[in-house]
Amino acid sequence: GMATVAPLPEPHPTVPAAVNLPVTITDASGAKVTVTDASRVVTLDMSAAISQTLLALGLGHTIAGRTISDTEPSLASVPVVTESGHTVNAEAVLRLAPTLILTDGTIRGAEGTLAQLEASGIPVVRLSRATTFDDAPARAAEVARAVGAGQAGEELAAQISQSIAQARIDVAQLAPADPLRMVFLNIRPQAGLFMLLGSESGASDVIDAVGGRDMAGEAGVTQARPASQEALLVANPEVIIVMTNGLSALGGIEALEGQPGISQTEAGKKQRVLAIPDNLSLGFGPQSGDLIRAMGQALYTAQ
Repeated sequence: GMATVAPLPEPHPTVPAAVNLPVTITDASGAKVTVTDASRVVTLDMSAAISQTLLALGLGHTIAGRTISDTEPSLASVPVVTESGHTVNAEAVLRLAPTLILTDGTIRGAEGTLAQLEASGIPVVRLSRATTFDDAPARAAEVARAVGAGQAGEELAAQISQSIAQARIDVAQLAPADPLRMVFLNIRPQAGLFMLLGSESGASDVIDAVGGRDMAGEAGVTQARPASQEALLVANPEVIIVMTNGLSALGGIEALEGQPGISQTEAGKKQRVLAIPDNLSLGFGPQSGDLIRAMGQALYTAQ
């Protein structure tokens, strides 16, 4: 039946990071950026991985602005600088007098706004986009370097790497020898989205980590494709993975069952749906190992 991964406790630092500034880095866009002050950071990404990394470094107090994806309890009072989904409001950012903007290219259409903010003198560091669990350690180290906490970042990266490796082993012991057929659905009713996510979206890596077979990726879907009745019947998943908020916005499991093709799949017949927290789903952040383990337990021990 329906399985839900509960929100994980927010990251807490094992060692407070030592911050040494200024630092000059070459960011993912190839630009050389000098950061002199990381006391007021605005984090701009579709997941919450950047803010989660700062929290894991003990630098949550430096977050001055966030997106609606950053739902960590300790950030509840931090102003949101995106509107109607994920449009970055330049004025809202400027009002916060940030000393640094960290972004990763996942917010589409933000480039013009970022250029405007850079022109006003705010350093913008463009981080690599993480699309697999293997990207998670290096990406955490990259965030740490950008705020002058490179040493702590190396330690955090090693912890993340170890946690992911151990979680994969733990889940492999729970998973059936014959991998279950799975699909990851991106459901955003307000945007009219009901999509099968593919191999380059990060969905394949999530499915692989929990010992499943990604049927959309195997069918050649790279980014996303509409989850039509035909596409669903061809994939015939035994498990459907969704994000918690997307599922509830649709109207829950009953509404999902009412979508064309869903009830004819093996997953639909058994209502075998796994809902995972939106702020962790495709972020590949510092809690990746915990997420893999929680997914494996929800999938294989709750049945």
